[in-house]
Amino acid sequence: MNSEPRNKTTQGSILLVDDEQNILHAIKRLLRKENYELHTAVSGEEALAFLGNNQVDVIISDHRMTGISGIELLERAKEICPLSVRIILSGYADFNTITDAINRGYIYKFILKPWNDEEFKTAIREALNLARLQFENYRLTQELTTQNEKLKWLNDNLEDEVSKRTQEVQIRSTILERFHYIIHQMPIGFIGLGDDRKIVFANNWAQVHIGGLKNLMDQDIETVLNSETISRLDDLIKGHRPLSMRLTIPGMDGPVEMKGAVIRYPDGVCGYVLIFIDWFDC
Repeated sequence: MNSEPRNKTTQGSILLVDDEQNILHAIKRLLRKENYELHTAVSGEEALAFLGNNQVDVIISDHRMTGISGIELLERAKEICPLSVRIILSGYADFNTITDAINRGYIYKFILKPWNDEEFKTAIREALNLARLQFENYRLTQELTTQNEKLKWLNDNLEDEVSKRTQEVQIRSTILERFHYIIHQMPIGFIGLGDDRKIVFANNWAQVHIGGLKNLMDQDIETVLNSETISRLDDLIKGHRPLSMRLTIPGMDGPVEMKGAVIRYPDGVCGYVLIFIDWFDC
């Protein structure tokens, strides 16, 4: 399908087809003051060869020509350039044949020779307006088709992507759940602190031996550990030295070793982890 964009520097492009050169010259003289891009052919065969490589808005052809008739030309032109508006010229009263061609969609309008100049020019303007509407409708339809194809592709791939991401989330959730279970079952204590030094995580050992079965979550670490331990924790937070010390926890048979480390997250936020090892139990 030949559907290249129209020449926007003119009011439209027109192909004139007639085997009589004087008719072609007469039409060109009539339209010389109009801003049209005019092309001519002296036979149907020449016109078809031209249309094979060029798009025009309007095709005006004589009906009775040597070789391919005007109606046959316009019928074949509809297959090559379906967006072009087709007009037939005839000096004969072939009304039945022409009416049938109009009804079958090969021809937009029939102009009888000799024509009235103003009516002829009006018919061309109307044909050009129709051609512009047809081309714009075609362009919008193509855009809609392309967008629908893209939308379908996105929907199809989105469904696959959502399914894959859902599986990934489920796997990570299972891993995190198992990890939490392992941390809670370990015979050592874990306490995680936020950058505000509030407890954001405590495993079962820490809840039992440090919290005394009380919930440690969201408590300030100062309310849980003694002043000496807090002083050492300050050194860790300020980055002066690593934290490693022994401390006594009420209710336990021996000292507990506490180690601390700074945790730096990818987004720049800092946290702290404290590990409590009961060497007597181990």
